[in-house]
Amino acid sequence: MAHNFVHGGNIIGRQKGRYAFNVFDEKTKTYLVENGIDVALGNYVLVTSRVTGLEVEMKDAVAAGNRNVVIAETLDELAAKMNVDIDAFRETVKSYNKLCKKQHDEAFAKGPRYLRPVATPSFYAIKVCVAFLTTVGGIKINEKTEVLDDEERARGST
Repeated sequence: MAHNFVHGGNIIGRQKGRYAFNVFDEKTKTYLVENGIDVALGNYVLVTSRVTGLEVEMKDAVAAGNRNVVIAETLDELAAKMNVDIDAFRETVKSYNKLCKKQHDEAFAKGPRYLRPVATPSFYAIKVCVAFLTTVGGIKINEKTEVLDDEERARGST
């Protein structure tokens, strides 16, 4: 999962089809339910927010035919359902799990506390895409995209 949304969005936007998958296993799912997330999602989901409805929501999505959520008992089955090359997926997971074991990600510099192996069935994938733009710095705006001054008033307001 991306921990820097600006860079993550840029990377996803450059992928074929402009999407990626968040892939995780049963241990990680259990961690999210019991301990909460490690990275805030803006001001909407704060650090340590527990994801208590995750399993039910994923199963409901699959039952409803949502192809953006995938659940499988093996990595090969997961890759097939994701419609990705099984051998490449298997090798990617193998390489990632080696980084997790070393607790050092020389490939993408992911912090050690976020390195969670993908090894324990069941396996999950959630398709993600760029849903909104974000910037680093820049001007502050309100919900109407009006530029705000230092007192958080829209320019031209009294």
